[in-house]
Amino acid sequence: GGGLWHPRADVAAVLPGAGPPELRAADGTRIRPLPRDARPLGWTPDGRGLLVLRHAGAAGGILELWTVPGAQPAGGP
Repeated sequence: GGGLWHPRADVAAVLPGAGPPELRAADGTRIRPLPRDARPLGWTPDGRGLLVLRHAGAAGGILELWTVPGAQPAGGP
């Protein structure tokens, strides 16, 4: 597996060796599972968003930016 540490919080998007990706606290506590077809790629510099690659079959994938409800991504108003 591997992980992507949040730039400001003690949270990581983790890619375990088996099972779906998930968000975990610094102490290893599981915060929430992510969809099985999601591969976290990185956090925005301000920490308000997570860039994710979603599997889209043989055609490849779709890039998504997941943000906290009400949060503006970097560069937003």
